Amino acid sequence: MHTNMTKLNYNLIKNLFLVEDLKELKSNMLISDIQYSKAVQDFVITKTNTNILVRIGFFLLGLFLLSSLFGILSLFIFAGFTESNESYKAMLFVYAVICYGASEIAYRNNYFAFGFDDSFVMGAHLFTALSFGIYTESVAFGLLVYSLSGIFCVVRYVHTPSVFLTMLGVVSFISYLVLEEKLLNPFLLPILLVLVSVLFLWLYFVFTKKESGYLYQNVLHVVKYSSVLIAYVSINYYTVREVAISFMNLEIKPNSDIPFAILFYVLTFLIPIMIFYWALKTKDRYMLWISVFCFALSVLTIRYYYAVLEPEYALILAGVVLFSIAYILIQKIKNNRKGFTFLPDKSINPMTFDVLKNILLLHQIDTTTTLKQESPMEFGGGGFSGGGSGESY
Repeated sequence: MHTNMTKLNYNLIKNLFLVEDLKELKSNMLISDIQYSKAVQDFVITKTNTNILVRIGFFLLGLFLLSSLFGILSLFIFAGFTESNESYKAMLFVYAVICYGASEIAYRNNYFAFGFDDSFVMGAHLFTALSFGIYTESVAFGLLVYSLSGIFCVVRYVHTPSVFLTMLGVVSFISYLVLEEKLLNPFLLPILLVLVSVLFLWLYFVFTKKESGYLYQNVLHVVKYSSVLIAYVSINYYTVREVAISFMNLEIKPNSDIPFAILFYVLTFLIPIMIFYWALKTKDRYMLWISVFCFALSVLTIRYYYAVLEPEYALILAGVVLFSIAYILIQKIKNNRKGFTFLPDKSINPMTFDVLKNILLLHQIDTTTTLKQESPMEFGGGGFSGGGSGESY
């Protein structure tokens, strides 16, 4: 029963993604309104808020509901156990169980990305880590539980925000082991985090090719973009230098620098360029934004240590340069119909193309335009060489 319920919920989520893909095809005029209506008429989808503002509103409502419930429990049930520290540990476990129960209720009632279900899942994620971390009095174990519970929330509830929090948990867990537990030389931490981000990217490419990748497509997109950001921030010159000063007690004298400074200078600017090239090659808009953001951070990093111009003059000059580049590129590609263009992107996710094609065939949707041909011979009445007889002898 539980397995069938899970499969049903996953199918409803897949239906939601298929409807969104069909809606995008319709907006790009690749299918007609009639074809769209016939394709989605039998679909049963989850209860979802596509408006991000409405979703945030329900998320805040869910937080208010949880905080009110926890306040009542703390006031009337746990008030008599204030003299014992164990009561506070028990409270966190109870709160985690309540959040998981609320998440399951929302999940079984087909709520997905509605808003309040996000607050339940994220509450379960947080209180699980806090309860185990405080009970064991171990930060490392709390971060480990935080990462594992996040993976469970991602797999079980297909919860996209949790994957970003989980990746932060993994990075925090590794950083804590290296910096606080002295598991490795702190100077090796940037390289280790880059390897972790490469592992995340490898997982992205592996699961994208699987059939389940369609169900977790939003999760995988977050994994891709977050791993790129983690790799850049880890190898950024500012990060490496500050880690060396704070945790290695490295004293940097005037006219001196950290070991392998040239390497980190180069990587600070090389990684945004590589991201930019990847974005252009794959025509990934969000990756392009990330590359621009990382390049801006690179400029700010160098400027933080080596100021050449006053801040106001630097901002004005950067604005003029960026505006000029944007204007020239817009004038160059605004009329393009191939490659980079301002026209709507009519491409479709390759993983969804076969599924959508089967849907169109299943509903026997005619995707071709047929012309009605009028015959000069009218049947009935015998008007053309006996071409047809009337209704009487």
